[in-house]
Amino acid sequence: MKDILNEVLMFFFDASFFRISISLQCIYSLRRAALLLASLPLFAFATEGSDGGREAHRITNFYSDIRRDALVKKGLEIKALLLKERPAGFYQLVGAHDQELCSELMVGLNEQGKASANIFEWLSGSSKRMMFQSIEESMALPEWSGVGRALQYLSVDLDGDGVDEYVYRKTGVVQEHGFQDVMIVDRPIHGDSDELSTYSPDCVRWRGRLGKCESSAGLVQYVMERPVNSRLPSEWASTRLAPIPLATADEKSRKLIYGRHGGQLTRNVGLGSSAYWGVYKLNKGVVFVSVPVRTFAPPELLVFSMHKNEASELQCVILPVAWGK
Repeated sequence: MKDILNEVLMFFFDASFFRISISLQCIYSLRRAALLLASLPLFAFATEGSDGGREAHRITNFYSDIRRDALVKKGLEIKALLLKERPAGFYQLVGAHDQELCSELMVGLNEQGKASANIFEWLSGSSKRMMFQSIEESMALPEWSGVGRALQYLSVDLDGDGVDEYVYRKTGVVQEHGFQDVMIVDRPIHGDSDELSTYSPDCVRWRGRLGKCESSAGLVQYVMERPVNSRLPSEWASTRLAPIPLATADEKSRKLIYGRHGGQLTRNVGLGSSAYWGVYKLNKGVVFVSVPVRTFAPPELLVFSMHKNEASELQCVILPVAWGK
């Protein structure tokens, strides 16, 4: 549990991409800590009087249930690798719940990619990946982040009912590292929305002018930071319950990720403030893929199916064939 809390604390500093004083950042981060601890799936389950691990296991596949051992060959130094096009056949599938779905995604990811200095773009490129649109009124981000604006969205039919849902992707920057959160709702909310307006007083109270609470983009970003029980009622359960922490919440997964003795990350699965999100449209449905943006170990892409009234479902784990040196 200590290791999970250490990793979760990395979420609390997503406000640091605002150019504010250290003292204000500390106040905001402390408040974020209290809110986010209440929003974690494990804590939510505990307050309901159930065993966190067993409850999570009933609604999602754990990382440890799917991930199998695999060899990653020694490759080029990472900076040199990013200067070139991603080679065809770069990835290997190291775990699948839905084999057909995972195999279809692998076909797209194993196409030859494009050269890019942005590691997310380099790792995630595929003809099956959908493109987000930036919301111009949201905050501009540094060029190196690979994203023009802090808030983006796309529309896509996620549940096959013929009606598009809306996916919002919020990008933050912590000490020159980017990270993202996603939210799914049934209709566009970045225009005028009565649903958002109820959050305006609290946004102003905690974020002031820096939160851009007078704009719908600022309110959407604020709502995405709220604890699980006070986010938009219309948000899908799969994004309200953070997919990566939920899928790695069991003891066996923690040992795989942190090593037998714990205390230090040994696998690069995008915990904390270290993952971007791609959305891919497949014949078997739309999947969300978390892409680690750190390079200390081979990046493990986690592939999720999202549901309106249930937690996300981990479908695949994908690794490079070769990485680092």
